[in-house]
Amino acid sequence: PYKLQPTQKLFESNIYLDLKKIKNKKLIFIESESSKIGNLFLPQTILNKIKTSPAIEIYGNIDQRVKFLLKDYKNYIKENNSFIELFKHAKNKVSKKTLKKWVNFYNNKDWYNLAYYLIIEYYDPHYTHNLNTKKNRIINTYKLLSLSTKNLKVFCANLERSLKK
Repeated sequence: PYKLQPTQKLFESNIYLDLKKIKNKKLIFIESESSKIGNLFLPQTILNKIKTSPAIEIYGNIDQRVKFLLKDYKNYIKENNSFIELFKHAKNKVSKKTLKKWVNFYNNKDWYNLAYYLIIEYYDPHYTHNLNTKKNRIINTYKLLSLSTKNLKVFCANLERSLKK
């Protein structure tokens, strides 16, 4: 089953302990996140660092992204009412027609189309808006043809080597 989120305090403690373990590393990669992950909030110091650190942009084609998400969130999808909170949150950000379409995909267990339309109608516009409010210097942009675990590991290893130079 899908694992429940920890308390806010435990979440922040875990972040602190993980960062403490890697403090000697010169490179730390963090996905550009909003302040909220599920029901938890990232600490403000981390958000400030995300907003001001040099950034790279990584793009993948929509079909690859949908398949990656479906694989990555397969346990979440199986949970009862797993998207209800997202739908409540998005209610004020998208049209009733769009929300109704998503709910229909959800009710019909049409996970591919639900993921596809959530990406293009909700997440991508939201990330684009957030990126426009940040002060990051973009140091490089990459377009990945495949988002398989193997290809992502190779990409990350190559990226880390190139940035250490």
